[in-house]
Amino acid sequence: MTVDRTPAIEPGSRAPYFSMVAAGSGRRVSLRSCSGRPLVVIFHGRENAEVVRRVNHELRPHFPEPTALTVASVIDLSFVPPFYWAVANLELDRAYRQAASELPPEVNPKDYVSILPDWTGSTTKKFRVREAGRRAVVVVVGADSRVIGSYAGEDPAGDVLDALQG
Repeated sequence: MTVDRTPAIEPGSRAPYFSMVAAGSGRRVSLRSCSGRPLVVIFHGRENAEVVRRVNHELRPHFPEPTALTVASVIDLSFVPPFYWAVANLELDRAYRQAASELPPEVNPKDYVSILPDWTGSTTKKFRVREAGRRAVVVVVGADSRVIGSYAGEDPAGDVLDALQG
């Protein structure tokens, strides 16, 4: 499996501000709310959502507490007409429940599962991500809100962990 290390956004640059409401939990996730801890933002579509699971499974043993790391899944839904947003929300809620069911029973899913619908595509554009539905793009942001690196491909989990531990 190959991983493309071509940056979506330049390493060392300040991550763009975003603020989104997570599907399922209703929790607001923003660059500000994640300040002081690393943030992994995974841009993907339905076809490559498995990347989110692989990244989480690689990172959580090293960062078991939600206060140590935020992993956020961003789905560009700008192609969905507003008329269908309610239907799309039902699917996102189902994905949230599925992800929550895979967590240990003693944890609060809203602390670990952040599925962020990007209804207008603005966050995806701010991070300069293209074609995330075809191949997932992961942007790693440090505790100082600066981009550490970005990766695209089927299995970027090892590279993301290396960037966080780097």
